[in-house]
Amino acid sequence: MKLVRKTSVKLTKSKSGKEYKRQMGIFICPKCSEEVERIVSNGEKALTCGSKACKDSHPESGAKTQREPIYTAWVYMKQMCKESRISYPEEWNDYLTFFTDIGFKRTVSSRLTRYDIDEGYSVENCYWKVQSSFVSGISHTNQKTALGRSFEQHGMHATRPYRIWQNMKNRCYYKGHKSYKNYGAKGVVVCPEWKDSFHTFWEDMKDGYSDEMTIDRIDSSKSYYKENCRWLTLADNSGRSRAKLTLQLDKETGSIIKEWPSARQAALELSIDASSITKVIKGKKKSAGGFCWKAA
Repeated sequence: MKLVRKTSVKLTKSKSGKEYKRQMGIFICPKCSEEVERIVSNGEKALTCGSKACKDSHPESGAKTQREPIYTAWVYMKQMCKESRISYPEEWNDYLTFFTDIGFKRTVSSRLTRYDIDEGYSVENCYWKVQSSFVSGISHTNQKTALGRSFEQHGMHATRPYRIWQNMKNRCYYKGHKSYKNYGAKGVVVCPEWKDSFHTFWEDMKDGYSDEMTIDRIDSSKSYYKENCRWLTLADNSGRSRAKLTLQLDKETGSIIKEWPSARQAALELSIDASSITKVIKGKKKSAGGFCWKAA
């Protein structure tokens, strides 16, 4: 598609809320010679303007083109987002923008997938995942695709444990994940046995699992492996993640009497109001229960 002239600057918000500029331009469609306004970086990739005049090459016409699977993926994505209340860029209501943003990257036998399934669809959070049919008559867990990639025949791809396993890896290795700064950026990794095999992860962790629970590291300074992981309810895990090491100090000398895993646990053990300890830590009170308190 040929750029005729640049027109204006469009402000777009990224997933993090930061605004960035996109240069708009007027392009001449190579199929129908009509002028169409597109984002410059996208318009240069576009094959047609997507109008009715381009039906001979546009999937909406029903023609059997190479882009038909991409069009099907686009329709399915919008339908699923509507039913499940998942977000996607407003610009992707236009098929051509979807195609020029990410559709042209599709390879044979691949499907549109999100890195982080808790986030919506976006350029940064989507990729095309290669799919392969299971080989009939082969009972081994691990098989190979035509491209040499391994896959597992475990039948749990649509389950919550599988999503937990995916998110665990994304937090550690995908820099675009919202929690990467607290995991991968701090050196937290997934042990090789789990990283390469959901089957191994599930065999190690299936005992004690229920849908009300989430995976938790016993020692949060260490990585994900069998001996350091357990299942906790979401409420317990959230409370634990907010817990901070708390120091109990002598009121007169200021010397450390004891280190507590959290202000809440110190309050329970010593029969002190937990909110009073928190106020001392924040400097709103001088003491609680006859002691001074400080966050480690």
